[in-house]
Amino acid sequence: MKQADYQNEVREVLAHVGAIHGNGPLHRLESKRRYSFSGLLFTEQLAIWDQVWRSQDNFRMRLHAYFFLERHMKNTAELLEMWPVIMRWQEYVDDWGFCDALAKIYTKILAVAPEEVYSQLKKWNTDPNP
Repeated sequence: MKQADYQNEVREVLAHVGAIHGNGPLHRLESKRRYSFSGLLFTEQLAIWDQVWRSQDNFRMRLHAYFFLERHMKNTAELLEMWPVIMRWQEYVDDWGFCDALAKIYTKILAVAPEEVYSQLKKWNTDPNP
């Protein structure tokens, strides 16, 4: 399948969920569903969710991408694989909810890769764009 097909699959699921259940806890529950790409390697799934995050200006689609990351926060190897991808996600954040959500994951990654993450945090801290 192509990236666009995966995004359409997520969009279709969310259209159904959003029409029936608009609240966060039910979206979190629904995010655990098995997509056609759920059996792929972590890095392949991460690439799909990265594309969803970066190409969709849709709160719920980004929320499900975040939920995917959240389910992998206890795996050190996956945290390390996430960092080069999701450190770019902050460029697409325009609300405090996602800011706090990413900070939660960034903090976990900071604990396992302090030098790499801390240097990036220092750059962001001095950036004129809050």
